[in-house]
Amino acid sequence: MVYIHVIFLLVEADVFNKFMDHQGKFDESLITNLQGLLSLYEAAHFRVHVEEILEEALKFTTTYLDSSLTHVSNYMFGKVSKALEMPVHKTLIRLGSINFLSIYQQDESHDDILLNFAKLDFNLLQKMYKKELSDITSVRMYVVGCDVALESRDTSTFIDCCKRS
Repeated sequence: MVYIHVIFLLVEADVFNKFMDHQGKFDESLITNLQGLLSLYEAAHFRVHVEEILEEALKFTTTYLDSSLTHVSNYMFGKVSKALEMPVHKTLIRLGSINFLSIYQQDESHDDILLNFAKLDFNLLQKMYKKELSDITSVRMYVVGCDVALESRDTSTFIDCCKRS
């Protein structure tokens, strides 16, 4: 069984005004904090089309994140490039987790136990999915075999199929 967790936080777009300078543009000092810029980029993707401040935030962060790729660590390069490719909240959690694990492994401050547990969890779940897919495929092949026997009016083959169930 697959569970999808969705969290909706209702925040007014006005909270982003604190990142603006006196001219109504995003403050250039934000570009020194790459992690903060990445967080603003992710938050901007929750916009609705009438929120112009978030539209501006998206343009601002995309420009600076893209230009930062040439002079960041491998860890931040992976994190930023993956976010620019597909924002975190738009990825399927399980499919995105394998990308995050490889990026997290490059972080010097990563927790080895947590990383190993996450890899184990991913591998166990992948094994379970493979087993379920194998079971579904074998049942489908069995049903298709019975349908073929029924269509050919070969009653002995059809009876054999029914006996196996």
